[in-house]
Amino acid sequence: MVDLLGRGVPNVPVIIGTQQTATDSNGAFSIPAVAATYTAATVAPNGVGYVYVDLTRRDPRIQIRSVVGTPFTANVSGHAPNLNAGSNKTHYAMFTGPNGWSDIDINSFGLGTTWSLKPNWFDSTTINGYVHLLQKTLDSNDKLVSFSNYGRLAVTLTSNGTLTQQPVSVSNPPEKHVTGTVNLPAGYTLASKHLDVNFGELSSWTLETDSSNATTFDFLTFDVGSQIAGFTLFVNATGSDGSALQISPVGAQQNVTIGLEAPPSPITPVAGGTGVDTTTTFTFAEMKSSVSVVHFIPQTSGQPNIYVITGDTKAQIPDLSSVGLSLPKGASYKWQILGMGGFTDSDSTTGSDGVFDVAEYNVSRLKRLGTWRNYGIASSRAFTTAN
Repeated sequence: MVDLLGRGVPNVPVIIGTQQTATDSNGAFSIPAVAATYTAATVAPNGVGYVYVDLTRRDPRIQIRSVVGTPFTANVSGHAPNLNAGSNKTHYAMFTGPNGWSDIDINSFGLGTTWSLKPNWFDSTTINGYVHLLQKTLDSNDKLVSFSNYGRLAVTLTSNGTLTQQPVSVSNPPEKHVTGTVNLPAGYTLASKHLDVNFGELSSWTLETDSSNATTFDFLTFDVGSQIAGFTLFVNATGSDGSALQISPVGAQQNVTIGLEAPPSPITPVAGGTGVDTTTTFTFAEMKSSVSVVHFIPQTSGQPNIYVITGDTKAQIPDLSSVGLSLPKGASYKWQILGMGGFTDSDSTTGSDGVFDVAEYNVSRLKRLGTWRNYGIASSRAFTTAN
């Protein structure tokens, strides 16, 4: 059992068939005499339930959609002595390290050359990482013109410690472009395209956004080699049935083709359905070349919140009463299907690439994707459970 960062989740229940156990301190579990095809369920520390349907592998790596534990923190600040300040320039600072990250620090309009960060990290009280500093030059309409400076500084941080007056040396990086075309599913219109810089695995920031509905794009990038983790291209289109997205790691590439797929579409129960219980079958049309995550979302805090991961076109609300997640009577819920592209079946979601990576990058930029993924978000439907 692992969290969004791939870290083991200890002391959570695992249910397969009629057998139940708990994960050890490393997130591992073992259950004997499991059928060739089985369903595995767990409840995360935050009380959310996860059910992976029709697994066959003997070594599943089951991911939950949260980060477990409290991170270590520190403070680090400094300046960039040779940074060229100016009213049309903005500089950004961000921390990266093993299982470490920070929020972005933005200094606009050339107001000094300083930066200040509060990094977070896991696993050890001390971390070795980098502070990255990037400067953009903008035109009078705040459109990106160039990347005028980049630099990074190696730092060692200790939990609750403070480093000050740290100098980052910067220089003008070579510039390149990412260009290409977007192919849309019928009935969908482009909502946005943007390019993110991935300073590290957990530290990403949007460099430039194109909110036009043009199906071509041309984004400026900079080349500093392996000093950063790369770039991510994010494309989003909307239609009457939901949102179609693709999130792709890219380099300085020309003529990239982004092919979006229509998201999953709910069929039954109809919107506003009543009398729903754990025997009710929810049906839907799946997104092409994907696995579906069916999310049952309570409208009242404290009621069971459950994800079902399946390669099928139907799902049921699981009975998790044995672990304290009994479906309440007469409760208001919504259900929503997420299409996770690039997975072939439930088994393929329990390997090194977690099924929730793409969904979480869409929301928080938490973890850089190692491979491109189509991602479909269906419109949600309301229902009421049986009395």
